[in-house]
Amino acid sequence: MARPPDPHLVWTLRSRWGINEGVAQVLNPNSASPRRLRNRLRDATRRAILEAAEDVYSRWGIGAGKIEEVAARAGVSVGTVYNYFADRRTLATSLVETRRAELLNRVDAALACCDSFESRLRAFLDAVLQHFARHRKFFAILVHGESGRHGAGPLAGSAGPSATLHELTRRARAIVDLGQALGRLRDEDPGFLAAVLVGAVRAVLLRSLTERGEPELEGLRERLECMFLRGAGG
Repeated sequence: MARPPDPHLVWTLRSRWGINEGVAQVLNPNSASPRRLRNRLRDATRRAILEAAEDVYSRWGIGAGKIEEVAARAGVSVGTVYNYFADRRTLATSLVETRRAELLNRVDAALACCDSFESRLRAFLDAVLQHFARHRKFFAILVHGESGRHGAGPLAGSAGPSATLHELTRRARAIVDLGQALGRLRDEDPGFLAAVLVGAVRAVLLRSLTERGEPELEGLRERLECMFLRGAGG
C-alpha cells in the first residue's frame, strides 16, 4: 500500500498552485497517470515563479530584482528557481516572452469572435487595454528599459517591447485592411494607419503611467476608437 501524501504538501499544492484533482497521485509512483499531474505541477510552479518575478521586478526593476526574493515570493527554494531558469537573464527574458504571448493570445482570441470591422477594432483595443491593466507595473518597467532607466540590464540586447509592438502592428494591419475593403477607412497606406493605431494606444498607455489610480478602460477604449475613426475614416 502506498504511503499517504504529506498533508502540508497537499495543502500547498491545492492553495498555492490550484491543483485540486488527484493531488495524491502526484506523490504516488504507482498511480496510473502521475506524468500528467507532475506536468501540471511543473507548469504551476513555473507560473508561480514568473508571477513572483513580475512582482519583484515591478518593485525594484529588472536589473535590481534578486532571485532570492523571487523564490521567497513564489514559495520555493532558490535552487528550484534555477531548475526552471538558468540565470537571471533567462528568467527576465522568459517573463517578457510569456507576457507577450499572453497578450497576443488575448488579442487573437478576441478578434476570432468578431466579424465586422468595428467589432474587430473594438476587440483589439479592449484586449490590449485589459492586458495592460493586469500587468501595468511590469509594463512600466519595460518602458523604462527602453529608455535605459531603472536598470533593465538583463534584457539588454533582447527583442524586448519592440517585438510586441511589431506583432500588434501586424494584427492592426489586418483590421485596417478590412476597414479599407469595406470603405470604412480612407485610401491611405495601410501600414501607416496600422502604425498610427498602435502608436496611439501606446501613447495613451504611457500617459496613464504618470497618472494616479487605475485607468478607466472603457473610457480609454471609446476615446481611442473615436479618435482613430475620425482621423482615418473614409
